[in-house]
Amino acid sequence: MHTNEDVTSTSSIIRGRVFFLTLVKLRLDLYEQDLAYRFGLSLVLQVSSILKTLVIFLAAEWSSFIVWPTYQQVRANFPDVFRHRYHDVIGIIDCSEFEVQASSLFSLQVMTYSEYKSRNTMKALFCITPGRFFSFVLELFLGSKSDNDITLQSGLLDRCQPGLRL
Repeated sequence: MHTNEDVTSTSSIIRGRVFFLTLVKLRLDLYEQDLAYRFGLSLVLQVSSILKTLVIFLAAEWSSFIVWPTYQQVRANFPDVFRHRYHDVIGIIDCSEFEVQASSLFSLQVMTYSEYKSRNTMKALFCITPGRFFSFVLELFLGSKSDNDITLQSGLLDRCQPGLRL
């Protein structure tokens, strides 16, 4: 017989593994099939669903913690390599793609299809400071949209003070 404590403990372990799986995907960009194998999931579709759900959840939950820093705040946390060589860099941007299940609607398949990845994807724009703090996260975009278009539409470039670089 399972007690409430057993269920709570199991639930915590599952949440921890799901969170870790998401962090591994964000950091290493492994294929969903690889993640399914590493995390003992039977279907690649499970991985895609977990990632999509958790990335949207994290963006919504953590958005209040992500603030655009002043140059002085960024400079105070510069790694040594940035201090002299890249002293005018305020952030490092990346538009990451996440594979999603192809929709049964052809019009949605077309909008999420990434020519670059040759599969259906969603994209998210991130900016981190040289000290490795998130300073900007944008909601997911359809995979057919170019990184350049997403960056221009995001308003991120408007936040960068004259004389500083992203």
